[in-house]
Amino acid sequence: MKTVLVTGARSPAALEICRGLQASGSRVVAADSMRFPICRFSNSVDRSVRIAPPRQQPKAFVRDLNRIIADEKVDIIIPTCEELFHLALYQQEINCQIFTGDIAQLSSFHDKYRFLQCAEPYGISIPKTAILNTREAMLEIANTSAIEGDKVNGLVFKRVFSRFAEGTFVKPTAAQLDAIHPTAQNRYIAQEFIPGEEFCCYAIAAKGKLKAISIYKPSYRAGRGAGIFFEPLDQPEIKQFVRAFVDGHSFTGQVSFDFIAAPEGRTYVIECNPRATSGVHLLDKDTDWNRMFSIGPEDEDHCHTPRMESKMVALAMLTYGLKNARPRAFLTDWKRAKDVTYRRNDVLPAVGQLATMTEFLLRSARKSISPLAATTHDIEWNGND
Repeated sequence: MKTVLVTGARSPAALEICRGLQASGSRVVAADSMRFPICRFSNSVDRSVRIAPPRQQPKAFVRDLNRIIADEKVDIIIPTCEELFHLALYQQEINCQIFTGDIAQLSSFHDKYRFLQCAEPYGISIPKTAILNTREAMLEIANTSAIEGDKVNGLVFKRVFSRFAEGTFVKPTAAQLDAIHPTAQNRYIAQEFIPGEEFCCYAIAAKGKLKAISIYKPSYRAGRGAGIFFEPLDQPEIKQFVRAFVDGHSFTGQVSFDFIAAPEGRTYVIECNPRATSGVHLLDKDTDWNRMFSIGPEDEDHCHTPRMESKMVALAMLTYGLKNARPRAFLTDWKRAKDVTYRRNDVLPAVGQLATMTEFLLRSARKSISPLAATTHDIEWNGND
């Protein structure tokens, strides 16, 4: 029996992967630097292990992983959250195959400016974008509403390394501009505002071959950030871009993209997250997860696609979705979607996620950071910091 180590066990996406791997015949070990990651409560996980936080204690992180690999006879590591950057950085010191790319490639995809340069050759529209290293450069663009001399209809400012839309300002007010202070160590981008409909995409690839893809509309979000309600869609133009992108970069790993379909018919790619995201919940329950996450000669051209069934993170919908929707529309959506954490044959994660959330909230209070920032504080990657 194959033993798989799934890291980033705090996320519902990791839970989905653990369940899929176990159903496909693997023995699953989960690891995270949290005390109560959601995967700890799942009966799909044979053993859950707490490890050192990679951002603050990288040497201990590597040491803990190698101990687990030896003790559990791990065949492959599947990272799911931003700990994957640390795994890629120390790949030569970790005694196991890792389902991910190299650190230079991953970092360039995660960088919101460099990613657009990586995406440009693959037949998708790119919004006008400028890199900002100083406040003076930011103010010049803000005052002229122009990027590289071209007038734009509104501006968006984002940190080059960020997640969940934290530090993102859409058509900022003067007061919001006062909060933006780009430096060489904390770069921002200025990007033209593209009106339109938002779509997301999650994909798995091995050696440039697309092995799974799900495209969806995030109908509800946690604030401006992560989607919490997922409606699967068929978007051939997006699928064509993703297939060309992973092939062109000979990519191995999980990768996600955000798009905007503009009213005039053009589709723009906005940014990339080279990790697991919520689109994994949409893959068919009969998917062969072992084969999907394998790297080898059996990587034939077979691409798993989603079931056309909406999913949601029910607890987040109650926390964020309910206050931002009309009650009747919310109730209709609630009834037609399935919760990603609850399963009749694996009920404890739906309860255990309360402990996971409590740990995030306590960290948020202790570190004086937002609850969303608390979810990645110990694993996030902001360049080689």
